[in-house]
Amino acid sequence: MTPLHSDPTGISTATSEAPRPRDTSRRYRTPARRLGLAVVAGASAVALAACGSGSGTSGGSGGEVDTTELSIAYSAQPGSLDPHISTAEATFDFMRGVYEGLVALDDEGVPQPQLAESIDTNEDYSEYTFHLREGITFHDGSALDAQDVVDTMERWTELAPAGGSFSDVTWEAVDDLTVTMTSPVPFYAALTLMANHQNQYPAVTTSEAIEAAGPEGLGEFVGTGPYSFVEWVDSQYVKLEKNEDYVPYEVDSTGGASPSEVVYDTVTLNVVSDPSTRVSGLQSGEYDIASHILSDQIPQVEGAGAQQETFGKGLSGMYFNLNEGPMADKNLRHAVLTGLDMEAILTGAYGGPDFFTVEGAIATELQTNWYTDAGTEEYNVQDQELAQEYLEKSDYDGEPVRLNVTRDYQDHYDTAVVVEQQLNEMGIAAELVVSDWPTVLATAKDEPGAWEISFSSWSPQSMPTRYTFQGENASGALIGDPYYEAVKAVHYTDSLESAQTALDEQQTAFYDFLPAIIFGKKTGTVGYSADLAPIQIQEGAGSMGLWYLATPAG
Repeated sequence: MTPLHSDPTGISTATSEAPRPRDTSRRYRTPARRLGLAVVAGASAVALAACGSGSGTSGGSGGEVDTTELSIAYSAQPGSLDPHISTAEATFDFMRGVYEGLVALDDEGVPQPQLAESIDTNEDYSEYTFHLREGITFHDGSALDAQDVVDTMERWTELAPAGGSFSDVTWEAVDDLTVTMTSPVPFYAALTLMANHQNQYPAVTTSEAIEAAGPEGLGEFVGTGPYSFVEWVDSQYVKLEKNEDYVPYEVDSTGGASPSEVVYDTVTLNVVSDPSTRVSGLQSGEYDIASHILSDQIPQVEGAGAQQETFGKGLSGMYFNLNEGPMADKNLRHAVLTGLDMEAILTGAYGGPDFFTVEGAIATELQTNWYTDAGTEEYNVQDQELAQEYLEKSDYDGEPVRLNVTRDYQDHYDTAVVVEQQLNEMGIAAELVVSDWPTVLATAKDEPGAWEISFSSWSPQSMPTRYTFQGENASGALIGDPYYEAVKAVHYTDSLESAQTALDEQQTAFYDFLPAIIFGKKTGTVGYSADLAPIQIQEGAGSMGLWYLATPAG
């Protein structure tokens, strides 16, 4: 494991010198010293320093800024707008401004209060007390209280793969503004796991919305965030409007925990699956921002006078159906891992080496508290003889291996095309099954007999065990396998040092059990109108969900 900071759950930039332990007394405190750095719903990984609109009013030219409307072209349709049940990045990106959580991460990955004003914990991190902010209201006008939080956390624990580690936790509303969380074992990682930083976080909503939710998820999208939900037209757009009653928590923090000014009156997130249409719409002024620009489109964007930013955006990879079908055979999974050429796969999806990193660790090197290379000697070995030995040990008899993939995220499809070719060359009869993104997710979740491998990518998570493919109730997971105990062991510790030791063991177990294959680290590119000031990138984060929380040009 690389040299680490001593503060809880921190992310900081790796340097050539061993990082020195930082004073954490102001950051994370036992009962005698309260965790008092509270924050407002913050800027995302990608936040604009100025704003504009499709109406053509210039913001970057020094004229008066038009904050009436922002139009965004997004690559994929969210299958659900319920952040508790959807693992899709699109759900997070569309709804991050609507909902807030109890905690968020600053730019060093340290949990900071968000809807909580402060948090107390005991010495071994088995008891947490959340003191909620006063005067916070939901979009329906009702006041935030402790029972809303308890109902939210219990629903998230029951439904979300990410919430599985909280299954033995007890939540209690002590009074209107005080919530306690009690774990039967030390739970050092609790705040990091629930942080409002990644998809499927415990977005706080009303008890009434939870009670009214049906089998398909929430039907009422009521949060406390800076934007309220207006309308969702399936496969077309989601419209949001400014929450005039939003009360930011004005403190000096950073990253996802930093304060944000509510700028635009309305924000429309348009579903535009075709990459060329997103770029042409950006060029014509129909869209102010276009997501998921392909690397070979960057010259086209810049040549039209628009701008772009490329930033680190997490993992590219695929996960297996472990419950039934040929990939339930671990020897076959290892044959696949051993034979794949990761650089060829990444090149096919992302272009040149400036847009990806061939690396098998689950954490990024910026996550110095959570980075380990344990087990990665199994990664990218490209040993065809060994792959054939694994294949011969397996029970595989030539049946089709169906690759469940979408073109809504072009990089998913492009990686799958290369993997299909490599698997067939290894003697594994791979075939693509292409659907829209909601169908890919629904197939993986609800139709275990219809797929063997699903392709995805994952925005950077608060810690490596937080990725959905590590969850015992994730799509395709083999419920009850001892591997998941290694995941939980990272969470249930009483110190950072114990968690780091458990993480070494867990990543080694990952490369043995192999629930998924990581191709490497990828980037994302956003195109935006020249009327907008340059995008400011938060290193180490990945979501594009808060473009519309910005400060207008002066």
